[in-house]
Amino acid sequence: MDSKAGELSERDKLMILQLVAEFTTSTSHDFSLLAIRNENGKYLQTYDERWSCWLFPYTKSSDANKETVDSFASSLLNEDVSTSYVAHATHCKYSVSDDTYKIYNHKLYQIKLDVIPEHMTDETFSIDGINYKWMSYKDMECDENIMEKNEEVIAFVKSKCL
Repeated sequence: MDSKAGELSERDKLMILQLVAEFTTSTSHDFSLLAIRNENGKYLQTYDERWSCWLFPYTKSSDANKETVDSFASSLLNEDVSTSYVAHATHCKYSVSDDTYKIYNHKLYQIKLDVIPEHMTDETFSIDGINYKWMSYKDMECDENIMEKNEEVIAFVKSKCL
């Protein structure tokens, strides 16, 4: 919130109204985040055009979530893999792509790669027209755009996947 003491800003009031609407309609946005770490301690990031930002790879959560995430990760890595469930977190945050505040439920899964698949060995690369990049936590935290749009998620993943 903009205001720590005193009157609320117009932005603060808008955020409160948007989040109240999410609560009263029981709306949440359920996504599974994938923390893929290479042998150098860097994490795979995908460039999201809607957010104009590097993000952890993600997929919508489902009833058969572990299988969905494993399938997503296997497709990305071009090999059968099994992810490990790490944690769940709820974030109230601004959606850049929809220009509104939302409630996000994030389920975090991880994979530690001993060997990077051949198609992912460069620092930056594309798969099916989607750009990817290996980044350390320090790289992410030094990127003003990432921190402005996704600081909560970076902190969440960093606190759970070291």
